[in-house]
Amino acid sequence: MSASILIEAFAEHRRRSFKESSHERHTSFNAPFRAPTDLSSGHGGHYSLMLRNRIYYGLKPFVPKSIRTAIRRKLAMRLRKHVGGVWPIMPGSECPPENWPGWPGGKKFAFILTHDVESKAGLGRCRSLMQLELDLGFRSSFNFIPEGSYRVPAELRQELTANGFEVGIHDLKHDGRLFTSRRKFKRSAGRINRYAREWGASGFRSGFMLRNLDWLHELDVQYDASTFDTDPFEPQPDGHADSISVCLVH
Repeated sequence: MSASILIEAFAEHRRRSFKESSHERHTSFNAPFRAPTDLSSGHGGHYSLMLRNRIYYGLKPFVPKSIRTAIRRKLAMRLRKHVGGVWPIMPGSECPPENWPGWPGGKKFAFILTHDVESKAGLGRCRSLMQLELDLGFRSSFNFIPEGSYRVPAELRQELTANGFEVGIHDLKHDGRLFTSRRKFKRSAGRINRYAREWGASGFRSGFMLRNLDWLHELDVQYDASTFDTDPFEPQPDGHADSISVCLVH
């Protein structure tokens, strides 16, 4: 199968997925976009998306990075023509929730800083980034991969938390396979929970923003940061503005 056929197939599938997820979106921040969910089509689309992602991440280790980058670039260029009206900010999402008193001190907005450390090179830059943010008066969350291509020194985690930063769990192996099956996820969740206890981590974010919100309750963490508002360029483009930080306290 040629690369052009693969690109066209993935582009069409992603356009359909994003269109369906936009129609089914239910968000407390954006009342005009509330719509009942069609469970039959929603579940079918969900399993189709899981199958597509399973195939892609299964093949990914055997595809050269240059080819993967070229395919993603082509996909992104085509998607921009179809989603420009709702990305990066969906119209209406700027409306505050009903009866919301506003940010303290009359502030207009709030933001958080998070860093997903996905390589050994990134690990080596954590202290420099921490110092930069300290100088600017910021604090952020550093999310580390427990069983990825590097190991996180305990001294680094302790230094971050001692300076007011947060240490979070970023997936388990960051290979796109965390949600391939419920059985596999339960086994991985046990290991993730051990790392969360060892690191004193209260937050979790999956690799590539893949997720199954029903399964995440297997994790002994206080919140999940694997969701977003609108991002059709992600492998799983159905975001939820009211679930940016899904509470998982048991």
